[in-house]
Amino acid sequence: MDAAIDQKYRKKHFSGKSAHSQPTATSTTETAKPTKEQTDDVEILPAPEMIMSFANVPIPQAEPFIEGDPAPPCPIAKIPNEILTEILEHVAYMDPASFGRMSL
Repeated sequence: MDAAIDQKYRKKHFSGKSAHSQPTATSTTETAKPTKEQTDDVEILPAPEMIMSFANVPIPQAEPFIEGDPAPPCPIAKIPNEILTEILEHVAYMDPASFGRMSL
């Protein structure tokens, strides 16, 4: 790769990360920082409280694939809340990303 092209690439994609790069005219705008009022509105819960807040949420049954057919079974909907809470706690502690994807 040509050195000039490499420098253009680095300026374009890594200009904010390198300390030795010169600021350009496009980078003079300030980034929006959250104000104290915005951060006060958001209540951050610890993981155990967040898990407990979802403990009583019912699991909706899936829609049928073909209209008029019975809905497919949902065996996890019949699990007692205490066991479901334990499962969610284990998933949250072992893999927070999977716990987040479970809500989708």
